[in-house]
Amino acid sequence: MDENQSQYEEGFVNDNDDGIPSSCTKDKGRKTTSEAWKYFVREEVNGVIRAVCKHCGVSLVTGGSSGTSHLLKHAKKVCSGRHLNLAHGQTTLRVKKECDGLSSLEYSGKSNLKEFDQDFSRRELVSMVIMHEYPLSMVDHIGFRRFVESLNSDFKMISRSTLKRDIMKMFKEEKLSLHKLLEHNESRIAITTDMWTATNQKKGYMVITSHFIDKQWVLQNRTLR
Repeated sequence: MDENQSQYEEGFVNDNDDGIPSSCTKDKGRKTTSEAWKYFVREEVNGVIRAVCKHCGVSLVTGGSSGTSHLLKHAKKVCSGRHLNLAHGQTTLRVKKECDGLSSLEYSGKSNLKEFDQDFSRRELVSMVIMHEYPLSMVDHIGFRRFVESLNSDFKMISRSTLKRDIMKMFKEEKLSLHKLLEHNESRIAITTDMWTATNQKKGYMVITSHFIDKQWVLQNRTLR
């Protein structure tokens, strides 16, 4: 076997850091650092390397002059699967039957995190306050602080002013995510309204909800206002 043939075969055997044969990359010594690969995985289809979306499964071309800009556009603006996952504020609830015949609501969200994450715990704190309409002063209560510390002493409790800023930040993120989701939705959107009066405040409220079918033929409901 001559030297040229050996180098030729090594190009197919040795993979780069991204798991793609070196012969498939335009620049063998260059690593793929584009943000797009956080949302896509590479798969070989009929001898051609394509980018497959992790959230919706769509297959797009990759490499050559197209670069990765079209992949980022899909992930951040078009992909319904990703934007459905981004809607953390509108938590999925389901009815759970108890042994005594009573029913209760059960939170269906699950965390895959195994190690402590300050940002994740802080976001869960914000979600709890929003979901149950707890007062912002709750984070100042000594009993609540002691309870949180007993669960994990590494968590740094925030003040009520910081909690308020986190709530507004989450609201803006969810609003932007919902806007992008509806903007690229290809199906019709039905709008419904519901009104009720709070017994303790004697005030009337109205909620506006959108209903649509996503690309996976799943009925989605999102609160607009």
